[in-house]
Amino acid sequence: MVKYKWDDKVIDKRLKALMLKYGQAKTEEEDTAILCEIDALENILDFINPQELLFPAKNKDKKSTLLKVIDEKYNYYKFFYHKIYFLKKDIKKFLKLARENKYDFADLPIIKFSNSDLVTFVHDFYQDLSPYFYKKFMKEFKNHNTNLYFDEDYYGGHVHYLPYSKEDFIIVGKTHTIFDYMTIAHEYGHATSAKINPHYRYQGDGLFKEFDTIFIEMLANDYYRKITKDDTNFLLYRAMRHNDYILSSKSVCDVFKLIKLKESLVDNHKLKKFYRHSNLPELEFDEELYALGYILAIELYHLYQKDKEQALNVLKNIISYKPKTSQEYYDKIKSYGLIPNKHLEIYQTNLERQLVKSKVQKL
Repeated sequence: MVKYKWDDKVIDKRLKALMLKYGQAKTEEEDTAILCEIDALENILDFINPQELLFPAKNKDKKSTLLKVIDEKYNYYKFFYHKIYFLKKDIKKFLKLARENKYDFADLPIIKFSNSDLVTFVHDFYQDLSPYFYKKFMKEFKNHNTNLYFDEDYYGGHVHYLPYSKEDFIIVGKTHTIFDYMTIAHEYGHATSAKINPHYRYQGDGLFKEFDTIFIEMLANDYYRKITKDDTNFLLYRAMRHNDYILSSKSVCDVFKLIKLKESLVDNHKLKKFYRHSNLPELEFDEELYALGYILAIELYHLYQKDKEQALNVLKNIISYKPKTSQEYYDKIKSYGLIPNKHLEIYQTNLERQLVKSKVQKL
């Protein structure tokens, strides 16, 4: 058995067995879980063995007009962003207070490590974190030889959740930098949260599903520094991510502005001018999840510095909570004292001081 690879034959066998079960389940909820898992397994198989279309669609409109592109983005985002309008004030305030630094992904030096080193790191990190989270983590980690996949051509990570089997297939891209250590911690954060509350990633419109994992990343970065004594990579990664989330927040605010301009029927010239000078051409999906997640993670991290046990208990309660709406979820999170932007200045000032003190240089 090859470690850290998905076996397409095993997955195909599971897929065919599930297809026979679909429609035969005792409850509608079970049938829905089976259908979702069929979709996830098909996506996994497609990732392992990408299939080219026999008759690829012809793009007659190769020179798609800018206005058409703007309309497509507006139509994609408008419904969801109307539902999360209550977040706009906090994200705008973050942008007003946050300070960018000069570091980005290109500044991360190459590090020599193996896939097994990453696996050992994530295991030891969770073991060091707390008995409760370690126990939940191990429920997922026990299948890491077959459910974890490292890929040299993939950037970042992703979790394919199988709701019927209640397990995850995790992919971790390889950049051969500290980024890979944080990616595996982040993705196992998603899987661990699902062991605490299987509905966590969907509830509250899925709006808060990056909050816990960004916080876990922060702790994993601290742990990396503790065991390696590598201040340079620790600080470069933290500085780079700070900039990433500032960019995410800019993109979110640009989407809010695009919606406002479209609905105020501004003339096309102004609309195109705004779009060209915004972050929208490079906009990635789910930026709002990362922007909000970072803002809240800073607050939980501040609490963690003062009282580790209390912070982890708050995290557990937030993951376990089952709200009816995203607004209710947001209010619940803030009821634990996690007030957006309250400790941002302390966090970024401390980061800036450490960068100056360590004399970290750009590559």
